[in-house]
Amino acid sequence: MAVVFEGLVYLDPQKTGSTYVEEVLIEVLGQEPVMRNRHGVINQHDPSLLHCISVRDPWAQYLSLYRYGVDRHGGVSKNLRQSGNGAVYDDFGTWLDVVLDPANTALVAGRWGTSGIAPLVGLQTFRYLRLAISRPFPRMATMKTVEDVRAQHAEHKMWDVALRTESLADDVVDMLDAHRDRLGITKSREEIEAIARSHAGANASKSGRVGMDAEHRARIAEREWLLLEEFGYQV
Repeated sequence: MAVVFEGLVYLDPQKTGSTYVEEVLIEVLGQEPVMRNRHGVINQHDPSLLHCISVRDPWAQYLSLYRYGVDRHGGVSKNLRQSGNGAVYDDFGTWLDVVLDPANTALVAGRWGTSGIAPLVGLQTFRYLRLAISRPFPRMATMKTVEDVRAQHAEHKMWDVALRTESLADDVVDMLDAHRDRLGITKSREEIEAIARSHAGANASKSGRVGMDAEHRARIAEREWLLLEEFGYQV
């Protein structure tokens, strides 16, 4: 069930700086996770624990996923190449055509297709929802409209704090400082900031607007509408 510490659950969608967050949590909390199931779902929400989730600008997320696949990494790349569609990685737009089309879910990510919500949301929103809500797959099976997605998300959302990849170091520090008593943290804010800086790497802080053709941005925004609504990302 994601990455679980005593007192805190970290919900860690792919390509959102999760390795960085886990490293900082381990050092600040002074403990290893009591359970680690990277990107794994949670069926039962425990309100006694602080839940946080990392999120990312969906345009940057798609570019990252594409570049990861160009280097032949990741499940999406493996699925597309094994199905004879490796040539889509020759061009971002061609790849995006395939990945955004709900008809291609079996080629892209089978669980997204069998969830039943592929016609309603894109891959990145699916990856978010499977961690953001409790009992995600039974709930997804009941989502027949966009309004169903909104309602189920609003009612069953588990996270208390969202950590944006664009300001990840600052957001992690703010969360740990704000919840220090609940989490038993004795380090000062300055000490927490120093730890966050010491782990800062390629994914620790993403700022600025991602460069992308307006058409591609608009198409991604249409499929990832929930992320835009919930976190205020702007086309």
